[in-house]
Amino acid sequence: MLKYILKRLLVGVVTLWALITLTFVLVHRMPGSPFEAENLSQSQIDQLEEAYGLNEPEWKQYVIYLENLMHGELGISYKKNISVNTLISRGAPYTIRVGLIAFGISAVIGISIGIWMSVTKSQIIKNILLAYATMGVSVPAFVIALYLMLLFGVYLGLLPVVGLTSPIHYILPVAAQAFGPVATIARLTKSTYMEATQQDYVIMARAKGLSTFQIMFKHVLRNALIPVITYFGPAIAFTLTGSFVIEQIYSIPGIGREFTNAITNRDYTVILGFSVFIGALIIVANLVVDILCSIVDPRIKLTD
Repeated sequence: MLKYILKRLLVGVVTLWALITLTFVLVHRMPGSPFEAENLSQSQIDQLEEAYGLNEPEWKQYVIYLENLMHGELGISYKKNISVNTLISRGAPYTIRVGLIAFGISAVIGISIGIWMSVTKSQIIKNILLAYATMGVSVPAFVIALYLMLLFGVYLGLLPVVGLTSPIHYILPVAAQAFGPVATIARLTKSTYMEATQQDYVIMARAKGLSTFQIMFKHVLRNALIPVITYFGPAIAFTLTGSFVIEQIYSIPGIGREFTNAITNRDYTVILGFSVFIGALIIVANLVVDILCSIVDPRIKLTD
């Protein structure tokens, strides 16, 4: 397993390098200068570009950025004149907390609904759950966020809709962010669970006289969860990147709002720094998911 982890980390480093290179090229192809929107004269813009090294050849800026990155420095924001490291350390806790809570709720509720859809005998309940699962994968998260804000925050006045100053402030953004993943996990769990019940080992277990509880949870669920756990990697990526719009709607001071503002303002270093940070999180999350799959089912070997 150690060899596999080291190899995945090496692949992750190469992936990050490719991400940095592509992002660097794209942001420097954006028309205009980061300072053009500040009503400055051309001479003032030239002075600022010289101060930040933007007047250097593009290849030299790229080399300097990689050298700084090797020392853990992600550069200085052109708009706020503070380090990108500070922006990440200030906003990442909010984004990660909301994302992880939403993911945890999505996993628990999604798996539960998927199993319920598979074992229930009530056609009405099955249709209701299936309708939710279909709507959940069809409706964008920002639409759900707006409806939740209007219903529970504006019309009913039950929940706050701005910031994350208390635990109750997490309810609406987490619910909006988890709505889609819950439906996806539920549909996937239903499919894999029903497929697992048709396997020969289930028939053999019944022939041995094992109880329904033992068959369903020890054998069926264990095998049905492998594809679901495999989906956890993309699900974590979705909850992290999907939080960008949610943060704008609920005025959450996370990295999503800073990232979207950086794109609007052509703040190259912030765009690059946040891309590196989010890419590293997703790479680590996928590695953890692979390890988790091998723990759930020891028959899965992490090989080269």
